[in-house]
Amino acid sequence: MSNHLKAGIMIALLIVCIRVAAAFNVNWIMLLPMFFIMVPVTRLSPPVSALSLLYGWVLFGNVNLPSNLGGIHIPVMSFLTAWIIILLIYRRHMDGTLRYLLRWTVWTYILLVMAFFATGFLVALYNGFLSNPFVQYYNWDIFRGWMGFFAVGILGCRNLNDMKVIFIGLPIAFMIYPLSLPVSLWQNLLTQGIYSGSVFSIGLGYGSLNPNVLGQAAALAGVVSAGNFFLRKSKILFWITIIFFAGCFLITILTASRQAILSLVTGLCIIGLVSGFRRGVIVLLSMVFLVYFGGQVLIGLLPTESGFQLRLLELTEPVETWKSQSFTIRYTDFIWSLQKWWESPFVGMGFGGQNYEALVDLDQYNNFLVRGTHNLFIGILVQTGILGFCLFLLFVLGILGRFFRFLDCAPPPWRDNARHSRVVIIGSMFCIFIQQNISGGLGVGSTALIFMMGSVLGVIGAGTKQYSLQAE
Repeated sequence: MSNHLKAGIMIALLIVCIRVAAAFNVNWIMLLPMFFIMVPVTRLSPPVSALSLLYGWVLFGNVNLPSNLGGIHIPVMSFLTAWIIILLIYRRHMDGTLRYLLRWTVWTYILLVMAFFATGFLVALYNGFLSNPFVQYYNWDIFRGWMGFFAVGILGCRNLNDMKVIFIGLPIAFMIYPLSLPVSLWQNLLTQGIYSGSVFSIGLGYGSLNPNVLGQAAALAGVVSAGNFFLRKSKILFWITIIFFAGCFLITILTASRQAILSLVTGLCIIGLVSGFRRGVIVLLSMVFLVYFGGQVLIGLLPTESGFQLRLLELTEPVETWKSQSFTIRYTDFIWSLQKWWESPFVGMGFGGQNYEALVDLDQYNNFLVRGTHNLFIGILVQTGILGFCLFLLFVLGILGRFFRFLDCAPPPWRDNARHSRVVIIGSMFCIFIQQNISGGLGVGSTALIFMMGSVLGVIGAGTKQYSLQAE
């Protein structure tokens, strides 16, 4: 049994134990075991350790001491993120790969993303916005989320073999999301939600896992799973890929999130196109057939006037008439955001400064009001200006450009891994791009993007030295 599989089994057992403990309202008993088990997991498999944090936050963050202990609250995710980073640094020090991250190429992009954060933070500080506790929390949350997952991605991905493990494990790790939802929620969806006539009552919603978050994660996992079809080394892996792709596809549909479905279809089409002309034509024709005829069949099978049916039929109607008003809300938000950006076009309003006037009177945290926009790129432009926007583009496009040039130079023994990584990364980036343009924002919802950027940078850091490393 490989070390990666052993580590995956440990994480699976941890997730099950936390889920059972939560069912009895004693999830606090898993606090110390959660930290302890990360030690052998990280020793066995850095990429599995990294993935466990990317999707495990939905359960890990709720493991805390009981409220009757004097109201003590531990910022579990902040401590757990720091703990995993420390373990990964030690693990890479022991195997001698930590020195690869000291290259100037790696630090160039680290400094770029740090300059991006410094822009938003310093502008907010200069404008006096950090006097507001909600803005303070937002600044810390986005820094911990982005830089934490970025660091975990860099440290957890030492070479192309580790990247392959991340891509194989990502659809599996995603299943933590649906497994974390209460059974009653699934029962309500399958027995009542599908037949509901309200557009707003369909799909899944639970805490931070609203339909859009769950749908986006499922769509990305589905795209990555589709890219894994290029790994044809075993029949077992092939059928595992089929099963998890089907699961991700089904969950994407059940969330009734149109943006998630669109991003999934786009990602699959891109994977088909970059995998070769013949395969690309087949994939495109298949997607057209599936979307059109599959949609017609689905509309016919769904209960008349149900929320799912109405949501599908809306796609054939003018966007201004949609009952959900999703387009109208986003268009209004887009215009308003551009107006706010024009007040400070070069350096922006600072993190949390876009709607600061409305935040002063808040008595509880409002995630969207602080974050301020449905669109990641507009959010970056408004809060960090042209300066931050250019820094962000240089960061993302620079890493991807170097990565693809590196893959072009891969020797024959590594060609399959290089081709697999290229296909999955391109498909994933298009999938994330669609999502972040429709329902994104400058917040922790974009952690999958920053995690992948860290993973890619970790591979770049190893450079050609990784070709002499043996797969674990």
